Amino acid sequence: MADINIAKQIIDAVGGEENVKTLGHCMTRLRFALKNENKADDAAAKSIKVVKGLSKSAGQYQMILGTGVVDDYYDLIDQNYTFGKQDYTGVVETEDLEDGSKGNPLTRAIGKALGILSGSIAPWLGCIMGSLMISAILSLLTSLGLLNAESSTYAFFSTVSGVCVYSLPVLIGFSAAEKLQTNKYMGALLGAIMIYPGLMNAIAEGSVSLFGLSIQNFSYTSTIVPVILAVWVLKYVEKLAKKICPQVIYIFGVTLIELLITVPLVYLIVGPIGAVITNGISSLVLSIYAHAGMLAPAVAGAIMPLAVMAGVHLGLFPIATLMISDVGFDPVIHPALMVYNMSIAGASFAYGLRSKKMDDKSLGISSGISGLLGISEAGLFGVVLPNKRVLATTEIGILISGVITGLVGYKCYVPLSQSVFAIPAAAHDDFNLIACTISLVSGLAASFVVTYLFGMKSKKDSEDDHQRTANEVETTVDDVKIVALADGEMIDVTAVSDPVFSEKALGESAAFRFAGDKVVLCAPANGILSALFPTCHAYGITMENGMELMVHCGVNTVESDGDGFQILDKKLGDHVKAGDPIVEVDLKKLSAQYDMSTILVVTNDNGKDFEFIAPGSVKKGQSILK
Repeated sequence: MADINIAKQIIDAVGGEENVKTLGHCMTRLRFALKNENKADDAAAKSIKVVKGLSKSAGQYQMILGTGVVDDYYDLIDQNYTFGKQDYTGVVETEDLEDGSKGNPLTRAIGKALGILSGSIAPWLGCIMGSLMISAILSLLTSLGLLNAESSTYAFFSTVSGVCVYSLPVLIGFSAAEKLQTNKYMGALLGAIMIYPGLMNAIAEGSVSLFGLSIQNFSYTSTIVPVILAVWVLKYVEKLAKKICPQVIYIFGVTLIELLITVPLVYLIVGPIGAVITNGISSLVLSIYAHAGMLAPAVAGAIMPLAVMAGVHLGLFPIATLMISDVGFDPVIHPALMVYNMSIAGASFAYGLRSKKMDDKSLGISSGISGLLGISEAGLFGVVLPNKRVLATTEIGILISGVITGLVGYKCYVPLSQSVFAIPAAAHDDFNLIACTISLVSGLAASFVVTYLFGMKSKKDSEDDHQRTANEVETTVDDVKIVALADGEMIDVTAVSDPVFSEKALGESAAFRFAGDKVVLCAPANGILSALFPTCHAYGITMENGMELMVHCGVNTVESDGDGFQILDKKLGDHVKAGDPIVEVDLKKLSAQYDMSTILVVTNDNGKDFEFIAPGSVKKGQSILK
């Protein structure tokens, strides 16, 4: 049962009711779009009893509460506070934010497009899934010999199943108009006009033209993008119609003007453009599938943990749904999600069985069950990310299962959560049903076995570690010299905008901010330059004692493709000393587009205990260990 006092703590932590632009939620997270994210108190948010973690991504301030709990608190907050709501996908359009964190124009455009696409599809997703599941069950029953495909019962339910997808332009027209804040009933009417059989048949026969212009023969049944573009045009035509329509005929005149202007534009220009965009997206996904082949689910699945952690995976669902509505199946995104979900479940089960503590056992088993049901966050945040070895073994399991999934050619025909519930939905044919089952089982098995064998220290490993501690001369903190990268300010790492760093997912970390037009970043310790990213925005040092350090300059600066970074007379394998210059950074250029916090991560600490000094001013070469 949700507690109103805790709900108040949640709202206070995000800067109060007046700082909230919109609130949405998914299965595990409250997703706030804040007017000014600087007013949010991360420490206060993390201290709230029901909050398991924070994530900031795509203009969202996300509190991770877990399944069930998030629904209760969303409803309670919705009942007691007044602000806008997001669609369930949580995609936010990054406009009107007070802190100016709007991103570049391309990011804003993509965010807005995804927001409209998601907001148009989301209200009908349950209807689409439910109706397509009828078809899946019919396929399963016929495969088992329990129903004759020639029977009238099969024909009846098959028709019922197909109506929702066939009528998508009508449904999407309604919700798109609501999302774009125009007449939703006209939006639905536009969708109906686009799929009206008499008109579509006449266009197909070539017997219809407008103003002497031929109409291209596109079928808009089951499509999404063309009707969204049509409604977007309708929004502006409606404004014009309301201005020029005489008041005496206003009740029907506005609609008349809208139809006379919008429908010809849709059939001559807008609809064909939408069809081309849809075909382009589908062709791109199919091209990736054709070229990557069996590796596509493996590669997509391997990046899914980071995508889920950042919350950006939700932007993939509209694309996958679009893919299924256009060509009938998704060969990449949903199969990758199956691999990912089952691998998280397998790793969680292995963690639970190998753990000695009862709390860890309970966490692992419950997270594994959630993963089986298609909810991965409990296992990802509770088991995988906090344990580096488990993260590594899970990724190995994902790659193994991804290759197997690619080999058997599993395809998704129903936009359904990839879990045990996906098995009946895969019964498009006998082979795909088997492929789905193989994908599910391989994800569970591969990750479980690898994690069980290598994901946690064995009793012998623990004894060996204890023996080394007792018999060897241990390197003390004083012997491990790690220094500031340049003159500047050491900041609290939790203030970094990327949750991968702020949550220390990669290891113990320190963060810096530097001033000036340009800054030269140096080696943080004596060792070997063991890693250098091609764009030069990140590099790694391996110390003589085996400790590995990574320096990452800026958030998302990989997108700069090296523009603004210059390597200074160093190459991979060079021996370096603490304070040696490594990379010159053009802060003036990069700061206009990126958060230029620089993060130093200790990716393996070899069992040593140490702490970084408190935030404050630092000088190049100054020790930053307590």
